[in-house]
Amino acid sequence: YIERVPELCVHCQLCVSMCCEMQGVGAVSDVREHARHGHGVVKPFRGCPLTSTECISCGQCINVCPTGALREVSEREAVMKDLRDPEKVTVVQFAPAVRIALAEEFGCKPGERSLTNEMVAAVRRLGGKSFVFDTNFTADLTIIEEGYELLERLRRNLTQEKKYGADDMEIALPMVTSCSPGWVLFCEKNYHDLLPNLSSCKSPMQMSGAITKHYWCKELGIPPEKVSSVAVMPCVAKKAEKDRPEFSTNGVQDVDHVLTTRDFADLLKEHNIDPTQIEPEEFDNPYGISTGAGLIFGATGGVMEAAIRTAYEVVTGRSVPFKHLNVAPVRGMDGVKEASLPLEHVLDEWSFLEGVELKVAVAHGTGNARKLMDRVREAKERGLPAPYHFIEVMGCPGGCLGGGGQPKPTLSDVLLCHHTVVLEPFWKAIAGSKGLLPLVHEKTPEQPNLLPAFFHLDPTLEAKGAFVKKPVRGRGGMNVTIHDNGGDDGHTPVSTTTGGAFADDVVVYQGKCNLKRFDSYYPIFGAWVVGQR
Repeated sequence: YIERVPELCVHCQLCVSMCCEMQGVGAVSDVREHARHGHGVVKPFRGCPLTSTECISCGQCINVCPTGALREVSEREAVMKDLRDPEKVTVVQFAPAVRIALAEEFGCKPGERSLTNEMVAAVRRLGGKSFVFDTNFTADLTIIEEGYELLERLRRNLTQEKKYGADDMEIALPMVTSCSPGWVLFCEKNYHDLLPNLSSCKSPMQMSGAITKHYWCKELGIPPEKVSSVAVMPCVAKKAEKDRPEFSTNGVQDVDHVLTTRDFADLLKEHNIDPTQIEPEEFDNPYGISTGAGLIFGATGGVMEAAIRTAYEVVTGRSVPFKHLNVAPVRGMDGVKEASLPLEHVLDEWSFLEGVELKVAVAHGTGNARKLMDRVREAKERGLPAPYHFIEVMGCPGGCLGGGGQPKPTLSDVLLCHHTVVLEPFWKAIAGSKGLLPLVHEKTPEQPNLLPAFFHLDPTLEAKGAFVKKPVRGRGGMNVTIHDNGGDDGHTPVSTTTGGAFADDVVVYQGKCNLKRFDSYYPIFGAWVVGQR
């Protein structure tokens, strides 16, 4: 589900750091195959296929890869083949996190615009006989099923009585969410002894696929094998989830193809479809109807919040005691969050829960999930009560919004986001300022290795006709103007300016120097300070 293009790898180690340190998986490492020359190759242990390693297909390595050496296996061609097949009907479902992120692929700032109904219209412009469903519909079903499963586990643990579910259903506590396929794989590979704690609920994507193939098809009189079920997801691991054997019946998969948000955006671009420029259209009913509970699935804590809202109202007949139903303790970007909610004045049917303090926890990113599950395992091994009743785990940092198939942010995007606070040493802020260039030039004007630089367009630069204008706080080549009186033909003046977020910044003017090329490469020099050296 993840393919590697070794010739594009620059050995930056970002994928290794993400996999080993952030996610705590360790599927890839820097293997020194040619130790004499110090060359390293980033790959799984002994070059094994990723699927046979600890890899959970979360795709976070793809998100940090700066060169495209890691990428998800695309299913765009397969989807278009089904759309063009006159014998097939294509059903496309969209996850909650896709509608916000998709806009970023078409020039919008993160969080600036939701393309909920525009993406529906975009699918219909791809052609073929298609229907479009909202995964929020089945996210609501997940919440109902998961909420009642939690309550039944509590009932059987506290009273030894049975009311809902199969007689042999798992009742281990804490119950842990099962809608993140990367997390499920992580649990299978690292906490097999705690698999009974996983909820029996399918993910919203698989619920939607099952409804499509085993209910909707019958209602319309369409054979399941004639339906292509396509899911647009923020998650690379969803590709692995759809292929699990438990999600197919008589050889017919509930979900046939998974496109990531990036993949879907590329598909639209290949067909010159810009969802920001088309009229919105409605989902096909009734599978476009949903509540806010399903929508918040996309963020860490969203599943927990929706489940608490549901379970609390079922048990007490009242809404949760939080302003506007916002269960604030489980929100936010802390890696691990804990909360408790007392159950008081419950309905008669749930009298066994009177006075129970419901303890919950939320983790996002499998590195954080490991911390929680280690606590659960330790309590189990020591014969102690479970530290929680319910745990939500999302395999990706931030939840589905930070999924491995979402748009890849640039460093500038991250630094300029209003949610980001950048903390760095003061000396580094000074050294990184272009305002240092004119000051150094003024002190050492005869230094041959320094380009002349000024806070104004100096007559000497203007006379030469070749100079560069840069914003003092600029990053990543933003808002840089290159002026050359000679141009490529030696006669026509040329002035080129890049876009960016520093257009109103103070600028410096610097002499222009053409880098020497070696074949098709330019030299770049850098310096780092490590341990005072």
